[in-house]
Amino acid sequence: MLPSSPSGNRITVHFLPVICLLLFYSYKIPVHKHFQNGGSGRWTGTVTYKESMTSLLGPSERTITASFANAIPFCYIDELGGQASDDKGVGSHTYHAESIIEGKKFAITDCSGNGQAQLLAITFNEDEGMYSIGVNSNECNGKIVSLVDATVQDYGPDSKGVDIFKQTLGPDHNVLDGTKIEKRDMGVGTLVMTTTWHFVRVQDDVELIITPVDYDKWLPKPGIDEMSAGSEISINLKLQGKHGKPLNQKARSFELRLSATSREPGITINYPLKPMNPPLPDLRFVTQPNSNMAEEFQFMTVNCTGCTTANVKVDAFDGGGYSTLTAVAVLADGRRVTGNLLVSGGSAETSLPKRNGSMIAQSWLDANGKPGDYDDNETSKDNKNNGDGLTAYEEYRGVMSEGVYKRLDPRKKELGVTMQKTLFNEFSEGLNWFETASDIKIVRFNYLVEIGMDRRFNRNYSQGHSYDQDALRLNKVGLPNNVAGKAFTTLSATPDIPSNTTIIVISTDNIKQNYQNWTGWAQSNGLQLRWTEREYLAQTIAHEMGHGVKVWHHGDDANVPQGETAPQGGNPVYHIFDRNGIEIKDRPYTIPGNDRVCPCNTSQAGGDLSCVMAYIDVCDWVRISYADGSIGLFQSPLLAIGKNFCSGKDGTGVNAGTHTVSGVAYNNYFGKAANGACIGQITLK
Repeated sequence: MLPSSPSGNRITVHFLPVICLLLFYSYKIPVHKHFQNGGSGRWTGTVTYKESMTSLLGPSERTITASFANAIPFCYIDELGGQASDDKGVGSHTYHAESIIEGKKFAITDCSGNGQAQLLAITFNEDEGMYSIGVNSNECNGKIVSLVDATVQDYGPDSKGVDIFKQTLGPDHNVLDGTKIEKRDMGVGTLVMTTTWHFVRVQDDVELIITPVDYDKWLPKPGIDEMSAGSEISINLKLQGKHGKPLNQKARSFELRLSATSREPGITINYPLKPMNPPLPDLRFVTQPNSNMAEEFQFMTVNCTGCTTANVKVDAFDGGGYSTLTAVAVLADGRRVTGNLLVSGGSAETSLPKRNGSMIAQSWLDANGKPGDYDDNETSKDNKNNGDGLTAYEEYRGVMSEGVYKRLDPRKKELGVTMQKTLFNEFSEGLNWFETASDIKIVRFNYLVEIGMDRRFNRNYSQGHSYDQDALRLNKVGLPNNVAGKAFTTLSATPDIPSNTTIIVISTDNIKQNYQNWTGWAQSNGLQLRWTEREYLAQTIAHEMGHGVKVWHHGDDANVPQGETAPQGGNPVYHIFDRNGIEIKDRPYTIPGNDRVCPCNTSQAGGDLSCVMAYIDVCDWVRISYADGSIGLFQSPLLAIGKNFCSGKDGTGVNAGTHTVSGVAYNNYFGKAANGACIGQITLK
């Protein structure tokens, strides 16, 4: 007798009911109307099965394909009111085997056929997150040819069941696809079976529409801490008939998922100082009646009986929180309908907040010049050092400043300043002076509450970060030698960027004493100061903050020898003028020993006297050496305090213009600034 199939796998139609039941019982699911029938409905898809075997008895190969369009699995035909033909598809089936005895080939088997395939079952076990598929191939018929005596015998009909058991469900239960490879030891050889499948549930009659309320404008906003909700968005779900058709199905539940949710440390880039680790999701579903929560409030089931609508809410816990929402309506017949955003055929994924490939809400981008997430390109007047050390995403995410949540501006440079809360009012005017003069917005922080000892401005991040920016720290502390203020940097006396400026100290006691000294001196000389103690404090703060953003003095503080005397009839000739511009002709004339005498064009009092970096109290006289050998001594008038950052080196006020000696022009008084152009020096990173 000629041999049959070496694989020994034949399943014929009369086994179909048994297979259907076995699929359910393999999950221990009772077979009644309410079993977990998530696989019901109509399906379109393809299964391809290939097997090959090499053995001592000879090789064999089998290939099966089965395609289905709008098919109802056999197990659901009665329940869904389908026809007997609704589980049918088309397939092809080929089989080839060679029989070998004692090393000699003695027979060849071939069969092929095209015909009806059958979709037996698609079953879900949602508790375990698994599914199974059963398919029966069409029949193949052929011949077995003996190579010994050339006799021919009919082979077939042969059909085979293709079983895809316990595969993992993905997030979309309407799409089932995958590949599995199995190897089985047959005793005389190894059978290799490869199965590939792809099924999509047909959803032509019902659709689910997702409508987030105020979707175009909603932005995430944190609460007061990591466990407190901030802004909330309401999301409406509506089941409706497709293409205007009447709705003939209702839902038994809605399933919603937040995916790829951001998990930024803290709630803003600076707060709290010690965030939870690991961080929780930044957007979370809100618990409501008849709902179940899972996965850290990222998965929600709303249970109902015969409902067509639902409403859920999502709370924000971070200023930069984002996620992607998907929703599924589970129908009474077990079908799963994936929701579409706003309109029929809309996106199956709803970005929260409304975004377009960015981590940042589209409405905020539109209102702020459409920056990229990592952009740091802010500009300020008369300054080419662009950027403030914060990315657009960090500025969008925002800060806690003085106990209030604030978003920053990606179009304007911002500088963090931290101090004890009690100093905000006292130092406020000086901060305002700096802000106005520099064209840089000051963001104020409570020291050790909103900014830590390390001064880190953008400490809390996992993404959207490009530079470790620090805030300037201001404090009120005494200083030696009547010094009003000092910026301490890692390079000692050298001005530097905020990250390298360890602290700015303001000595209000010295400021008060210095002002009293100046007032007494002015009165004794019949003069009146042109600035108040309050302005002196404000100027000192703005000046020292200038050093904290890498701005130098207008010049050095080297003084020429004091106590100089102009001899009578001696050489060189002296030209001496008092603070009112009246020439002093008395000879000999000695500059008082305590008076400070500065050179022209190199002193801290040179250049634009309206600049906050120009000193108005370090020089009593200016000394100019003329080319003809004569000396000029000019007593400094009482100067007004500067409030701006200068844009050039040229002198203003008494420093403006020139005077001529022996046909040569010289800058007046302290002349130009050696450095100057202070606003262009400002550097934040």
